Amino acid sequence: RNTREDRFHHHRVPERVRATPATALVRTPFGTMTLQGYLPTRTLELTVHTCDLAATLGVSADVPHDAVAETFAVIGGLAAAQGTASAALLALTGRLPLPAGYSVL
Repeated sequence: RNTREDRFHHHRVPERVRATPATALVRTPFGTMTLQGYLPTRTLELTVHTCDLAATLGVSADVPHDAVAETFAVIGGLAAAQGTASAALLALTGRLPLPAGYSVL
């Protein structure tokens, strides 16, 4: 459904996000987090799915630098929290391949 009201609200989202305190709580299927912690996870999702689509289409993903940097920060944080950061760092610097089945998600 794509009503005039839906389009109106769509344009208000960035304005509402900017007006919301960074410490506001957001409920997710995985628990509650601050808006400041939540938004980078949305960047990660958009960035990874953009790369997925580009790979499927056989084209290069032209992802903005800031989105890539924020995505790596989230992924690095997940790897650090899981105790698997050294495997990721060694793979990303070309020293060792990632272990079979490795994922931070």
